Amino acid sequence: MKNKQQIKGFTLIELMVTVVVMAIMAAIAYPSMSKFIAKMRVMNRTQQVANLFRYAKGEAVRMGVPVVICGDTVRSDGRPSGNCTSDVFGNADDDAKKSALKAFADKNQNGAYESANDIELRTISINGKINNPVVWMSIKYCNISGSNCVAATAPVQLAFVPSGKFGVQKDVAGKLTVDLSKNTVLISLTDARAEKDPHTRHVKVSPSGQVDICVGSDDDLKCDNNKK
Repeated sequence: MKNKQQIKGFTLIELMVTVVVMAIMAAIAYPSMSKFIAKMRVMNRTQQVANLFRYAKGEAVRMGVPVVICGDTVRSDGRPSGNCTSDVFGNADDDAKKSALKAFADKNQNGAYESANDIELRTISINGKINNPVVWMSIKYCNISGSNCVAATAPVQLAFVPSGKFGVQKDVAGKLTVDLSKNTVLISLTDARAEKDPHTRHVKVSPSGQVDICVGSDDDLKCDNNKK
């Protein structure tokens, strides 16, 4: 006689209990997972911004021309538009202009990106969708140590000169110059979707051109250069 095969499986009640347990576990883990994702997103954007500034400094020294960092917008397909605007560092209300950052070699030193004359070096995306930011970006001017910070209110362009020093590019009497003052620039990136305890990181760029990633408040920064 043939042996009867035993059919093993789950009952409907067992499946329902499993689904309920999984749902409870997911509900418990979701807040922590969302916070973790937001933290990693901000960390990733901060690292991209810091690397862009470091790269811009290196190219300014290598090429012997000022390298300007300005804002760009992102098309519906996610690609940069190829524009260059200084409003990204001065207009907190226009999220579209915070979509991306561009670094270009300003060969004719007129402050405007011209594809025929200048060299586009690198563009990074901060927010892939226009007017739907996932990361807020703001800029402040601080003292040499990075404290006593004041929010930027007017559009500016940031630039590295061939010596590697860093400053704000300004139009003085019709001539563009880089103001190498003693102000440290602090670029803050914050998760835009976290309602409670939003995660924030900062990119600090000193007048000497040193770029650091920091955490903490404006007056109590802990940066990767001081090993705190």
